[in-house]
Amino acid sequence: MENDATEPGRPLTPEEAAERLRALEEEAARLREALTPTPPAEAVSEPSPGDEPPAEVEIAPVELTREQIEKAEKLLQRYHLEFTRGNQDIASQILKEAAEVAPGSSIVLEVMGDDAQARRRPQEALEFYKRAKLADPKNVSAERKHAELVFNTQARSATVAASEFEAVASSRSAAIFSVILPGLGHIVTGQIASGVGYLVVWLGCVIWTIAIPDGIRGLVSAMTGNTNPPFNALILLPILGGVVTWLIALTTINAHSKTLSKRIGTGSSPKPPVDLPY
Repeated sequence: MENDATEPGRPLTPEEAAERLRALEEEAARLREALTPTPPAEAVSEPSPGDEPPAEVEIAPVELTREQIEKAEKLLQRYHLEFTRGNQDIASQILKEAAEVAPGSSIVLEVMGDDAQARRRPQEALEFYKRAKLADPKNVSAERKHAELVFNTQARSATVAASEFEAVASSRSAAIFSVILPGLGHIVTGQIASGVGYLVVWLGCVIWTIAIPDGIRGLVSAMTGNTNPPFNALILLPILGGVVTWLIALTTINAHSKTLSKRIGTGSSPKPPVDLPY
């Protein structure tokens, strides 16, 4: 190559050209190796406390050994026995041990879903059933339980919504009943004690009004300007009592209806007793 460099005008022979090309390729390879930094083998990026957790990915089913499967099955048998006996703490401990012995086992995950559902934790049970399906797509039992729990949860929500709607409709009808007869609306909405109280007081006022001698006739005469029979002022007491009772009954039933409508509209109805400690 040095001879070639001293004679730039001389054409290269094929052998010389091949040798020069090979030398250039070796030099280029050395330059690439020198310019490319080699990362340390132990350098592993760990997430900092402020970083967001990575997106959840589906993990392929774990292949368990026969020994792991047999040991997990024995633990599950012990779990069912202790759970049937009412030893909830011991059963939970055995189930955790089975999950450690056979991690990712579809059967163990399914039983964990059953356990969560028995303890009234439907959201946790749904998660276990979903993981059981991913671990073994052929697990028909886990798939069926997952579908049933999803359906029951949606049906329960629809039932609660329908019950709340019926309660609002009933309270509005009760307000109409209270206009006709004080206390009747309270009885319709289940407030029997209050309803009976208003109704008894109002009927008592009506009977008292009728029982006063010449009370109604005297009131009519006074309103028309006649003096026969004379007006008896005592009749104003039962009339006033009946009107006040009617107004109080109507006001309270309307307040109950508005409170119920507002509570349902803002979604502040009581939370169903789910996901609570067993």
